[in-house]
Amino acid sequence: MPYKDYEKKKEHSREYGKIYFQRMKTNSDFVKDRYKRVKEWRLNNPERLKQINKKYRLNNHRIINERKRLYQRKRARTDKNYNLRIRLRTLLYQTLKRYTQTGKIMSSRKYGLIISNNRAFKTIT
Repeated sequence: MPYKDYEKKKEHSREYGKIYFQRMKTNSDFVKDRYKRVKEWRLNNPERLKQINKKYRLNNHRIINERKRLYQRKRARTDKNYNLRIRLRTLLYQTLKRYTQTGKIMSSRKYGLIISNNRAFKTIT
């Protein structure tokens, strides 16, 4: 409903939000049906979904990068193995970049550095 008065629009949005969230909270069948329809639509329209996601990534790349950066920073602080893996990859990249003519042109695994989840690192001899 278009409102010319900002306060009326704000009040209408607030009231609608209360009704909507109350409906979502109390009517679990409505929520389940909605998720089921969304899932079905996604399965039936993979090309359209790709277009939507691509457009979103192009228009919101700064937000996405910020979220990713915050997640990685938080995980590096809390997970010691993750932090070690990141440092090893960075160290390998910088070393190859500085001391070789071609730089890093292969994956870390092909250089003999295997970084796995259960152990921080292993070297192939």
